[in-house]
Amino acid sequence: MHVYLAAIIDVYSHRIVGYAIGKTLCPELTITALKMAIATRKTDNLIHHSDQAFNIPVKII
Repeated sequence: MHVYLAAIIDVYSHRIVGYAIGKTLCPELTITALKMAIATRKTDNLIHHSDQAFNIPVKII
């Protein structure tokens, strides 16, 4: 059995500010981690960058 981790890292502090763990690699896993990160931060002037090939549909966010 595999377990997947989606983590959002603050580049400035190098801390994990959002994460999600799941049994499948799906867009909802990434979205959950991103929502957690947004909820714990001020949302002014944030930039989200992903260098992964996995795309999140904009309509979901």
